Order: sequence, then C-alpha cells, then structure tokens
Amino acid sequence: MSTDWINTRITWVKPPNAVWQILPGGPDAYNPRSGEAWEFMGTADGTVHTFRHRDHPIDNGRHVVDVTVATPHRITRHVVG
Repeated sequence: MSTDWINTRITWVKPPNAVWQILPGGPDAYNPRSGEAWEFMGTADGTVHTFRHRDHPIDNGRHVVDVTVATPHRITRHVVG
C-alpha cells in the first residue's frame, strides 16, 4: 500500500464556481433518492481540489473527482465505484 499521501498537505480553500461547473453532472447533481450531492473534500498541496459524490444520480454510484486549482481547470482523476 502506498503511503505517498502521508506528506500531502490538505487545506480548505473554497474552490471557485468555475471548478464546480466542470464536475460530472454539474454542481447540481443532486440525487433525490438519497439526498446526496457533490461534497468538497479539500485541496491537496495547493494544486488539486477533491470532490466526492456518494450516490451520483447518473448511475447511483460513488464518484471521486480531482480538479486542478490552476486555470484552465481540468479534471485530472475521476474514480467511479
């Protein structure tokens, strides 16, 4: 098991609105079945914002997405499952 994350600094900088707009399903990906929506998990090393959705309305699955802090914002990781 990798321990690279141990030295990662997590901060709680509010991501700009433009970051929320590129999340799969958009910022309003609310699942009425479970009440789940996108959650901001933090910013790692000042370079990547991480978001999770525990019950995405597209597939009722768990999604974790990393988005670059630098503009243009882009998704660098999208894990489903």
